[in-house]
Amino acid sequence: TIIPVTMSINLFRRSSRFCRPIFTLNSNRISPQCHLFRSYWPLRTHSNPPRAIVIEMQSNKVNAFSREFFNSFNSMMDEIDSVHDKERPIVLTSSHRVFSAGLDVNYLRELQNAENQSEAKREAREYVKMFNDTFERFFLWDRPTASFVDGPVVAGGFPLALAADFRVLDKKSHVPIRLHAVNLGLCFPALVHFILRESLGSVLASETMLLGKEFQKEELLRNGIMREGTLEDCEQLFANVDPAAYVSVKKALKETSWRRFQQENGDVLDRQFVEHLFSESTKQRMEKALTRRLGTEEQRG
Repeated sequence: TIIPVTMSINLFRRSSRFCRPIFTLNSNRISPQCHLFRSYWPLRTHSNPPRAIVIEMQSNKVNAFSREFFNSFNSMMDEIDSVHDKERPIVLTSSHRVFSAGLDVNYLRELQNAENQSEAKREAREYVKMFNDTFERFFLWDRPTASFVDGPVVAGGFPLALAADFRVLDKKSHVPIRLHAVNLGLCFPALVHFILRESLGSVLASETMLLGKEFQKEELLRNGIMREGTLEDCEQLFANVDPAAYVSVKKALKETSWRRFQQENGDVLDRQFVEHLFSESTKQRMEKALTRRLGTEEQRG
């Protein structure tokens, strides 16, 4: 059975510089309370298996993790769960050239330079909590999930891609992936530690977080971290699975390690992130990195 899907653009806007129009699925009453994502069903349709719901990030040019990004991500998950049964898999991708650049560095710099440092640190703690809560929810989402990496992945964008059950790298992609937080003087929120250890293993996770290891495409494929394919291949991943059984097995696979992680002192990791963010050394490193980036953009421009 092919279900016709009609799309319309909701032109309601808000004042934030990160906002974009949202797309609604009229035939299925989806009207997400967010501007940074759109969801749709691929034009290719099947009666069996259920079609995947594709979520496109369409935030700022690099899909950086602003506060509104996290709010919108959770709103999107709420709306999908309220409208669609658990049989529909999820594919997370980007409508921009960049999959995600991770933490919103401009926002963090604003906090570092805020006049009221006490209030800025409180806001930073809230930001880290939003980060952890969103990543936890996506990682444990009781649906089949895949990420389709069709553009550069920088810093925190890497654990976001890894948080999906399966990761598919666009056949046309040749861009390396790297986490460089330590180079900037930053630590990692607790959920990054957990997701990288789960997805990469302890050795590769250590090299990635401590040394800023750069992954080339060949290594990602060779180690089974990602597989090469297309957006359609993401949907085909779940072609022969029973969704209910899939979710039960997924929960069992993740439950032991997740319970162990909850017993760890993640609050300490989050406090370290905030402490290092406001240290003079980190401020200087981030300032230099931002200056270099702006200089590079001016040369290209």
